[in-house]
Amino acid sequence: MALSRTSGASILVVLVLCGSTLAVAQSTATDDWFWGSLFQFTGAPRSDRQLGALEQQDNEGGAAGRLRHWNQIAIDASGLDHTPIEPGEERVFGEQLGPGRASLAIAIVQIAVHDALNAIAGRYSTYTGLRRGPSGASMEAAIARAAHDTLVAVFPSQRSHFDQALAGDLALLPNGQSKTDGIAVGRRAAAAILALRAGDGSDHAEPQMDVDYVPGDGAGIWRQDPVSLLPVALGAF
Repeated sequence: MALSRTSGASILVVLVLCGSTLAVAQSTATDDWFWGSLFQFTGAPRSDRQLGALEQQDNEGGAAGRLRHWNQIAIDASGLDHTPIEPGEERVFGEQLGPGRASLAIAIVQIAVHDALNAIAGRYSTYTGLRRGPSGASMEAAIARAAHDTLVAVFPSQRSHFDQALAGDLALLPNGQSKTDGIAVGRRAAAAILALRAGDGSDHAEPQMDVDYVPGDGAGIWRQDPVSLLPVALGAF
């Protein structure tokens, strides 16, 4: 999909600016609907404590540091989304399942951050048509709020983790008009891209092998992985 191609470029542009609901069929790791009968899971997803420790490794201040920080949170969230669920873990598997949905989700986050920063710095074209914000608005607050709100929208079962990360970032910033304005800009940027993507047709359920999709033998026809035998026909349509 076209939007996913913008994610890498958005990161580069946002770094320059810094100066330096998407539903799918849901299940658990014990089901065969996605993993297939031959899959065996022997590892364990990273806990909230481990994810928090990973984030604390990025202590670089300023807008560029917080951009990298939230980009790492987004990438980790997508990886965790594709990780089998351990017993007792409060998370939904596959909220943005597969390369297409995952790319779209990350692109949404990056575009929100880009447009939030651009509304403050005003150096590039806006993707969503977001209007300019106060020039003194905090870029750090804008990044955190834009990333948080979009991540909550695309990975809702991980919300508590995103809430904690947002609270930690905002606690580092002094209270005042700059912080307040930055939060408002970030919130508007997230709402703009989410509204733009609402109803775009990407929320259809994934097709099931031999139920919704029957493969053929012709050239260029998608066929099931013969090793994993995953029953979900990701990439078939």
